[in-house]
Order: sequence, then C-alpha cells, then structure tokens
Amino acid sequence: FTTDDAVDYRGRGNPRVDVVIIVLAPRTARQTQLWLMDKLTRMAMDTGMVDALRVARSGEAMRNAIRIGANDIGEITEEATILDV
Repeated sequence: FTTDDAVDYRGRGNPRVDVVIIVLAPRTARQTQLWLMDKLTRMAMDTGMVDALRVARSGEAMRNAIRIGANDIGEITEEATILDV
C-alpha cells in the first residue's frame, strides 16, 4: 500500500518511504517467503515497480506492476505463477 505522506523511518541517509510491501505467509512456507522477499527487494531497487505501485488504483494494477518488475529482473518462474505474481 502507499501512504499519503512519506514516512521518515530514520534510516541511513534519511530516506522517506511511501510504498509499503507486506508479505504474509504461513510458517510452513518460510523458504517461499524468503524467496519472495528477495525478489520483491530486487524489483523495488532495479525496476519501475515502485513507481507503478504508487499509481496503481486496483488489485489488478498492483499485480501487473509486480509482474512487470518480475519480468524485468528475469524472474517469471513457475513459483511466481503459483504465487499469482
């Protein structure tokens, strides 16, 4: 989700955050959760996914932003399809 105003979380360099990504997974899926967090982090840093999420106004638009980010880093895989990314 996005915030109306960027939040200063007092990190190094005082970055302000306005896009928050939450990963919810059962305990039995820890490896999948870690895999997904790794991919989302790479997509957030290396693609236009965050900008697309900022303007997304529907669940489908958010899923498309993530799919595009995954494609940009070459991570459209069977796991991504299973997770509906």
